[in-house]
Amino acid sequence: MAILQPYSFTAKVPEAAGTFELQIRLVRNEKGVLADGRCCRGGLDPPCPAGEQCQTFFRACLKEYQLRALPGGPCVLGAATTRVLGGNVFSTAHRKPQDRADRMVVPFDFAWPRSYSLVLEAWDAPNDTDVTTPGAGQLMEQVTRSGMLNPGEGWQDLWHHGRGTSLDYRIRVRCQEHYYGPACNILCRPRDDFFGHHGCDTAGNKICLDGWTGDECTRAICLQGCHETHGYCEEPGDCRPIRDTVWGAESNSSSRLGWVIKSPQQPCQEALTLSQEN
Repeated sequence: MAILQPYSFTAKVPEAAGTFELQIRLVRNEKGVLADGRCCRGGLDPPCPAGEQCQTFFRACLKEYQLRALPGGPCVLGAATTRVLGGNVFSTAHRKPQDRADRMVVPFDFAWPRSYSLVLEAWDAPNDTDVTTPGAGQLMEQVTRSGMLNPGEGWQDLWHHGRGTSLDYRIRVRCQEHYYGPACNILCRPRDDFFGHHGCDTAGNKICLDGWTGDECTRAICLQGCHETHGYCEEPGDCRPIRDTVWGAESNSSSRLGWVIKSPQQPCQEALTLSQEN
């Protein structure tokens, strides 16, 4: 009769994890024009009708580092799009903290390369909801930049002054929880179980909890005085006898001084003390 073995499923843990974030802070397009100089509404030449403003949204394309960032081609590191954020001129400074519509987040599960190229585009939507249809909208402004960015909580402030549109925005890279290092590829998850007993420092190094030691913090620190060869412990501050490696027997007697090793010549001899009894 076949015996079914228990099946254990372990979710795959990514080697690295983090997010690239871009936040739009201020947009100024007083004339309400597109990149080609025409009005957002109706394709007219300026002056544009004051009552028919642009429906401004953004697209971001993150690429591997290029000495000179070029639009077009695949967004190898990721891409993101906002909803319509406002008209010709607006600021996001007074939005509620929970309203993150002005923020584009590009997640990644690879080692962050630090060097990157970014293509940021401001678009005029055909209406206030259609920002995802391929080919929808008209280009208002395009920003390209290449640089280096290390993970951290702080933002890098950036400005762009284009032909018709000026932008104030900022970017940052953040490692996901439990990931550390300049590439977000050092995994350290605090735990206190069979697989380890440790916390993590700011660099992702494991810091053993009190009473534990070893690379993975899985070895308990025994009671002081516990014999290194003949004593052991599974919990910090404990001390237990180990089976006699010669005779294959475990002591079945003890004295006021503690556990002893049993041998045919000197049964329960008090010469070997594993732990001191009070």
